[in-house]
Amino acid sequence: MFFASLLVCAGPFLSNAAQDQAKPDPKRVEAAVDEITTALKEAKSSDERIAAIRKNQDVVDAKVVAAIERGFKDKDPGVQAAAVDALGRMPHPEALEALHKLYKSDKERLKDDEKLLPLVFKAIGRHGSERTHEPGGFWGPHGIWTDSEGSIYVAEVLEGRRLQKFARKK
Repeated sequence: MFFASLLVCAGPFLSNAAQDQAKPDPKRVEAAVDEITTALKEAKSSDERIAAIRKNQDVVDAKVVAAIERGFKDKDPGVQAAAVDALGRMPHPEALEALHKLYKSDKERLKDDEKLLPLVFKAIGRHGSERTHEPGGFWGPHGIWTDSEGSIYVAEVLEGRRLQKFARKK
């Protein structure tokens, strides 16, 4: 399995943006949850489901996080990717928790998914602090890839200016 510190290390370095963010209007939260839920249940095309997720990803609230998280279970990989990306952009601790939960519960499925696994790691990395140079933390993650042994590499730009390797546990 992949080196767990990639997942564990992001939690303590959550951005203060989640704490500084003003609470959204409850009516806006309710409308966002309704739109996402309806789209995931009733929309005939994946484009409609993706559009509902993207439209409401800026409504930072635990209820919206939970609604978007349901997109992980959609049969369409594009909808799953949109849900992962949206939660990676939401400065809310429950968004990061949902991403961790996805990785932990679907490790076997994700390890063979060359598109979704890097998106999950990138989304988790977005929750890292911009002020950390500690191993496992990120400043400006820019590129992510794996090698034939299953190790993960994360390249950083800006002040990070480094490449981190997360070795696969055997």
